[in-house]
Amino acid sequence: MNWGKIDAPLASALAGAADDDSLPVFVHLDRSRADDKVLDRLGLGGLDDGDVSTASLLPADVATLTDQAWVRRVSLSRRLRLLDEL
Repeated sequence: MNWGKIDAPLASALAGAADDDSLPVFVHLDRSRADDKVLDRLGLGGLDDGDVSTASLLPADVATLTDQAWVRRVSLSRRLRLLDEL
């Protein structure tokens, strides 16, 4: 795992996560250089042509992504709430 591509909240979440815990993340990548097979396997393929995607990933999948040269950064997302839940 390339810890330089992970933000502090995600690093903290990974430290306390079990192998089967799904983490909501933003994946910042260079889609023009991306490996479509890796993206498809992780559920990130074919979504759009943008450079930021969202996903729920296992810790092992985060490690796989951060080792890719075309991934710029992976950051922890947070649960979004509806306006009436505020």
